[in-house]
Order: sequence, then structure tokens, then C-alpha cells
Amino acid sequence: MQILNIKNSPFIVIQRVIGVITIICAISMLLSKLGAIRFFDWIFFSTFMLSGVSLLTNGFGTEKSFIHSGDGFLKIKWRNKLRPIIFKDNEIQKITLSRFKIIIERKENKPVKFKVDFLEKEQKNEVFQFLIEYATYRNLELVKDF
Repeated sequence: MQILNIKNSPFIVIQRVIGVITIICAISMLLSKLGAIRFFDWIFFSTFMLSGVSLLTNGFGTEKSFIHSGDGFLKIKWRNKLRPIIFKDNEIQKITLSRFKIIIERKENKPVKFKVDFLEKEQKNEVFQFLIEYATYRNLELVKDF
């Protein structure tokens, strides 16, 4: 049906610069200890490299968020989550929209909470509008708690 992509990287240029600086620091640290490299130096080097690459790639994809509604399901990939959560239409009991979070209550499992405090006002309005349209289209209970 629809896909709503959410951009979560307000400081992407600063994040990339810090990632490059971190990788340069890791390489220079390794080159400075080239004669006597110890095990701890390898751990320090690999940690710095991993941190720099993570900053360059937006957290290995954890910064990407989207909401996708299809035939009989709702798929939500939220910030800092590796995999999306897939909800079937018949298992969603209620969707609650509040100022700082979205709660999707399921019939048999515990509710899932998504924080929206990191979103800009326009993005938050897009997400809320998307979920309102989804709930009315699927005849789901919707609670607005603003």
C-alpha cells in the first residue's frame, strides 16, 4: 500500500566528519606503535575503526526508520532497531498516539512502544497522519492522547 520513510539524521555532516577523524586516529595510533604492538592495541584499534565505520554508515542502518502498510500487515522499522516489527491486522487491538510515543497494543502479546520525541514536528505529523489513515482504513481502535 504505502511506505513512509523517516529521515533521522539531523547532524549527518558532523557525524561523518567525526567518523573520518575517528578512523584517522585509529590508523595513526596503530602506525605510531608499529614496532611494539600489543594485544590491547589491537583491541583499541578495532574498536576505534568499528566506531568510525558506524558513524560513517549511520549506525549500520539503525538510523533508518520507515512505516509500511500492505495487504493485511503493518511493518514498522524504527530508529535503533536492527529489524522491522511486523504486525498482522487481525492481531492489532488498539493504536494509541500520544505526544511522546506511539503504542500498538496487540491481542495476545504485550504492547509495543515507539518513541517519537526524536522526530521533528513535521515528521511527527506525517507519522500520526499515516497511522490515523491506517487505523480508519482497517477499522482499528485509535486513541489520541495529546
